[in-house]
Amino acid sequence: NQNITLTYFSSSKNDLLFDELSLLSSGQVDTSYVSPRSRNNNLGVSLKTTFNQQWESNFNFSNNYFDYAQKSSDYYEKQRINTIGVSFSYKLSENIEKIGAGVEYINGSGSIKYDQYSIRLYSDLSLLRDLDINVVYNYRIKNIVASPDYNNSLFKINISYRF
Repeated sequence: NQNITLTYFSSSKNDLLFDELSLLSSGQVDTSYVSPRSRNNNLGVSLKTTFNQQWESNFNFSNNYFDYAQKSSDYYEKQRINTIGVSFSYKLSENIEKIGAGVEYINGSGSIKYDQYSIRLYSDLSLLRDLDINVVYNYRIKNIVASPDYNNSLFKINISYRF
């Protein structure tokens, strides 16, 4: 009745030409040079629980880290993003395959510091034999340090037909 998924990804890209391309004739580092150097680390954990034929829940956690460019550049950026979320869904009938709701919290630290809260409502419909409709509404409240708050919403409908 439970399914757990663990995902890990790590990537590192070195700039083999940094010494050759980033140094000025005076020996100083050229801060306008943007190195393609980057590092990425991602860890994700997901737990899906099926309670019965109608109810299921999903719990998700992810930790993402990236940085790119050289530290002496104006374009250097470093960011860590932690996400935690939970959702529940209910199967109503054959036509309304699933309705659900979820909440999510995201914390960003590094070059940009922020907190984001998200509420999501969704439904999967199968109104005709080969016609599927997926409806999603997501409302986000984002509090960015030293910046105005940023709130937005997304309403999306996917319609697919199998033939």
